[in-house]
Amino acid sequence: MASFSQSGQDNAARLRALLRLELLCLLVPAAVISAIGLASGFDTLISWLTATGGADSWKPINHALAYVDTHASGSGLYQETYFRAKDQFIYAPQGLALLQLVRDIAPFDIWAAGRANIVSWPSLPIMILIAATMMFRLLPASGRNARNLLLILACASASVFFFYPITKGYELGQIQNWLTALLAASLLLYMSSRMFWAGFLIGLGVGPGDPELLTLKALRLLRASPVIAYFVAKAKHHAGQGGNAEPADQ
Repeated sequence: MASFSQSGQDNAARLRALLRLELLCLLVPAAVISAIGLASGFDTLISWLTATGGADSWKPINHALAYVDTHASGSGLYQETYFRAKDQFIYAPQGLALLQLVRDIAPFDIWAAGRANIVSWPSLPIMILIAATMMFRLLPASGRNARNLLLILACASASVFFFYPITKGYELGQIQNWLTALLAASLLLYMSSRMFWAGFLIGLGVGPGDPELLTLKALRLLRASPVIAYFVAKAKHHAGQGGNAEPADQ
């Protein structure tokens, strides 16, 4: 028991050392970049604290929302907002829901106030919390204390605010930061063995088509999966579609 406890403490110490090294590697280059007058994660932090930034994605999405508001059916959406508009709407229609939600709950007109990028604002703390949760889960039970939690939060914050694709995405006001947050959430669910909610898809080959030649691993995955999707011939499918999905217990 003493040996097991000591091993856990050693692992926690090594992880703390790695976290401190990560923090150093993120902050020192950012400080140097700022010192020579270039934009860095510190600028993104200030921009986030003041809820400012661009509207690279939100401007065309807003134009698409305006089109949908005046065309209930939404027909011709891409012809009007992609092929004819100056600011091209290149996103899936689901992207409209995010901006509409913020417009509905914001206590002010985000466009009149020049704060369109407030739509991106929550994505950064969400990514920080997800990254911190992932790091915290790597700690052995003996290392889960307040000191390590603060170190993890500092590393997670630096990992978000000083990671160029995220900082640039926030600076420009791009929907990609929300996609990154969703991907991080999916990875956290995967780490928690919640495959269904993580949207985890496993492809299984059946070889020459004989079900008796499936591997034991493939059989185990089939039995553990809550949903099984498979292709069927059109002639055998009443709806004329090329695939099917059903709960695994059917």
